[in-house]
Amino acid sequence: MYILIILSSGANSVDGRRPFQLVYHGQFDDSRPSNNLPVTGRDIRLAIECVLSGQPVSSNQKPSVGCSIKWHPQTVQ
Repeated sequence: MYILIILSSGANSVDGRRPFQLVYHGQFDDSRPSNNLPVTGRDIRLAIECVLSGQPVSSNQKPSVGCSIKWHPQTVQ
């Protein structure tokens, strides 16, 4: 699974968002390697559609699961 973050540009002052406000930090969809659900991208697609249309993104966001990001000590600054 992936960690997905959507930042609103805040370009639309009507929606009340601050520039580059975090609006989504959640899962791609409900599929998992062990549950046989199809990969649809539903959750991320809904969040993107809300941002593009100036609508609020639901605060009911399921966290991503899966492998964590590993950093090689020599590449971290």
